[in-house]
Amino acid sequence: MFTWRFCFYICNLNAALAMLGKFLEFAGMLCNLHIKWLIFAQDWWVRNGLSLLNKGLRGYTSANNFL
Repeated sequence: MFTWRFCFYICNLNAALAMLGKFLEFAGMLCNLHIKWLIFAQDWWVRNGLSLLNKGLRGYTSANNFL
């Protein structure tokens, strides 16, 4: 009986570690995709002259832009 329980816990531990590994792999893929998307989006904004750094924050927060 002790051997069966020991095997049961070891098998569950292995399954938990495998699931944790898959989760971390998926989280890493999402993080990598997020970084690539941020680089692409910033490049697109700069190429189209929409970057906040080009005109400064004051130009985009001015009330005149909404009139």
